[in-house]
Amino acid sequence: MSQPTATHRFRTQHSEIADIVSKIETILTKPTWSAQAQDIRQAFSELSAKLRIHLALEDDV
Repeated sequence: MSQPTATHRFRTQHSEIADIVSKIETILTKPTWSAQAQDIRQAFSELSAKLRIHLALEDDV
């Protein structure tokens, strides 16, 4: 099986990043968002990790 191209990996990562941002937006639009502070923190941690990986890949390519 062949390795995915860099373009394919970028598109996959963009989709994953958009999903995490959407998750954060969904939580923050609720009036009770502050009760989900731990979920928000976790989502931002996931976003940070995905962005670091994505930016490193962009630098390499």
